[in-house]
Amino acid sequence: MCDEGHVCMSEQSTKSAFVPVSLNNKNTPVIITEKKRRISPEFQNFCKYLRERQNQMPLPDLTIATPFMRPQLVDWLFKTSEYLHLSKKVIFQTLTLVDLYTTRVVVNSDELGLIFVTSLFSCSKFESTGIKVNDIQRLCNNKYGKDDIIGMEKKLLESINYKIDNPTSYDFLNILWEAAGYPQYNQEERNHPIIEASIQFLQIMTLDPFYTSNSPSSLAASAFFFARDFCHFVNLWDMRYQRCLMMKKEEVREVALDFVPKMQYCVMNQSKSSFKVCIDFGRMIESHRRKYCECIKHIQSKNTKPQCFWDNSDVKNFD
Repeated sequence: MCDEGHVCMSEQSTKSAFVPVSLNNKNTPVIITEKKRRISPEFQNFCKYLRERQNQMPLPDLTIATPFMRPQLVDWLFKTSEYLHLSKKVIFQTLTLVDLYTTRVVVNSDELGLIFVTSLFSCSKFESTGIKVNDIQRLCNNKYGKDDIIGMEKKLLESINYKIDNPTSYDFLNILWEAAGYPQYNQEERNHPIIEASIQFLQIMTLDPFYTSNSPSSLAASAFFFARDFCHFVNLWDMRYQRCLMMKKEEVREVALDFVPKMQYCVMNQSKSSFKVCIDFGRMIESHRRKYCECIKHIQSKNTKPQCFWDNSDVKNFD
């Protein structure tokens, strides 16, 4: 809901960026001007490096992908990571490791649970306060022993040739934020609306089986595309983002639309769902529909449009 070159900030008591803009003087948000970042050759080289790393990742075999139990375990991952105060980087690194293994090796439901907890154990080592094996055992109510976890970790790492730091959709999302000139994500504070929306969309996309069949860069591009539309920007994808990910607007839109049915289902059934990701996403969309309709008519900017896709599910708004 902000101009392209601005960051919206309000009172510290506000926990979410998705709140209506009050029109009285007391609650009017403070607008801090920030300059757009110029994409430097060094930044372009880093984008190229990540794309090359992505192309070196093993291709998924969708004939043996295991979508069963995935939503439940992904939801467990987000809840557990929030409880342990782990970063978004660790969460999506864990999902990447899980998907790289389960789309190339046939596993059963019991093994899938072990794969998730072991992947979290391995990827948490990127944090200064890594999780210990005993902690992992308590998280799964001692269903798996120490030898089970260590043994599965060896299988996971061998399957990716010990290259655990593969680029994730979250890494590419950070590239797009940087290219747009948005501040870095801060897990402890309120962030720019585009950043919060991007993360919400990316998280809900992880529940969909389509997540495993798309590259990390295309997933990040889709989440960013959704977020800009959700915040009523007119230009959802320009040459800055295309140069970073080497994806045209039509390609991004095509991938993004594949996730719409699952998202709409989550919105319609959020009151019945026990998944935290679905509940948070549904609340975000409902809050937008209920409160922002009054605020959007007061926006006067060439960068914004009166409606987004989520106002009325009209694909024409999603351009």
